[in-house]
Amino acid sequence: MGPPCDSSQNRARPTGAARNPLGLKDGIENPDTASARQMDELVRVGESGGEPAWAVGGSCRAIRAIRTLVGPWDEVALQRQERIIGRRKADGAPLGRTDETDAPTSATTRTAP
Repeated sequence: MGPPCDSSQNRARPTGAARNPLGLKDGIENPDTASARQMDELVRVGESGGEPAWAVGGSCRAIRAIRTLVGPWDEVALQRQERIIGRRKADGAPLGRTDETDAPTSATTRTAP
């Protein structure tokens, strides 16, 4: 495992996902925009979606505002941060996996109650 990440640094990267203000790799699970199947299934409004006819073939935008308390997060031990997120901070790989693009295991994912 590599050295701990300083979440106040967002160094240039040759490959992989960018880091968010908490120092975690972000955007790892985005749909493949080159895949027509994924775009049709996950992004574009379909005819059977119950949306108005004018929306078919289009998409919706969701905007979220997140208050990020970086200071308190940086005080949390690295191992606990990784258990909370389910990914290693140094390389973004899911816990128990080797690469940031590997699928998480069911043992490292949680669902909201």
